[in-house]
Amino acid sequence: MSYVNKRTRVFQNQNDLQIVRARSEGRMKTYQSAQDVRAWSDITEERRQYILDYHSKPRLGLHSVEIVPVEYLVESIAAFKDEKIKQLLQRIDYLEKMIDLYNQLDLTNEQKQKLDELVKAHELEPYSS
Repeated sequence: MSYVNKRTRVFQNQNDLQIVRARSEGRMKTYQSAQDVRAWSDITEERRQYILDYHSKPRLGLHSVEIVPVEYLVESIAAFKDEKIKQLLQRIDYLEKMIDLYNQLDLTNEQKQKLDELVKAHELEPYSS
């Protein structure tokens, strides 16, 4: 190597050498990001209040942990399930109305044959209400 590459270390003792640690851009974080808006605020007083609140909270292990009550989780899952059931019932109602409309159509013989072929191709049973 040339003097240009080693010039900062040439006049140092071997024991005085400091290893420059390379940055690892792909390393996973070992800490949690702040989720409180005050931590990212431009207002100094809000950041100060956040830091005071953060340091006054008791810690479990390395990170602070907030526990969600089981009742809240159960209620949330039940509400989600009820909403999905409501959506499915609305969709079934819509599809039944569409089938009733299609049943009211007067089809020609060719159209009836094509419909029968589609029903057989998709292995469907004819709809009867």
